[in-house]
Amino acid sequence: MNLPGFTDELIEDMMFMYLDYYNYTLAMNETLRKAFVTGALGGVVDRFENAIKSDLDGQEIHPKLFYYSDHDDSMVMLTNALSYSMGTHYPPFASEILFYLVKEDSDGSYKVNATFNDDPILL
Repeated sequence: MNLPGFTDELIEDMMFMYLDYYNYTLAMNETLRKAFVTGALGGVVDRFENAIKSDLDGQEIHPKLFYYSDHDDSMVMLTNALSYSMGTHYPPFASEILFYLVKEDSDGSYKVNATFNDDPILL
């Protein structure tokens, strides 16, 4: 159901205009992209850092799962900042970006993996 005067075509045109605005202002500016990623991922990085410190101190890591929720336009900016192409202008409904900390069994080192709807993101 659309609001009066808001056709599917109008909404799609508005989405393309927003994407063009983003691409020509934020995405093309390396400094702004880094600032966005730093802000968006700051909490995730802090949690991972604390988990590694706890593990190195011999403590169990609690909690094991952290959930953050955001809007689709933030997801677009984050995937663009990570140089990941979704293949569409906007993420499908109920999309997810997962970041997970992995401890290697072989040498005890840590790495971060990321996926967008189960598709790996190269970090």
